[in-house]
Amino acid sequence: MSDGNTLDDKLNFGKYKGRTIREVMKSDPGYLCWLRDNILNDKRQIFLANDVNAALDVWLITTEGKKRSKGQFRNWSSNPPDVAAMNREVKIQIEKAAADTGVALHLQSQQPAFNGYGNEWGAF
Repeated sequence: MSDGNTLDDKLNFGKYKGRTIREVMKSDPGYLCWLRDNILNDKRQIFLANDVNAALDVWLITTEGKKRSKGQFRNWSSNPPDVAAMNREVKIQIEKAAADTGVALHLQSQQPAFNGYGNEWGAF
């Protein structure tokens, strides 16, 4: 998983498909708050980069943010997600699914998502 999407990354889904996060931040920051909370809950992933999350948290405490969000979104500065707990939960779910299907897993406790290409790929 990357460090999250930055302000200049484009959304490739949803009602703002093709627009940058910066554009959506200016027009509908509540949508980004909804998006980051739902992706966290559904996919167990951090969707936005730290600076984008911080900007959303600043918006949430403004008068406009309080009015538009009605307190329904998490302020990640004061209530950050417990990523370690999420990772443990995902690992348990994977292990349970593997046991249910009879698939043998070889999980390492801190396996990197990508460890580079091996020599078999050669030079590009």
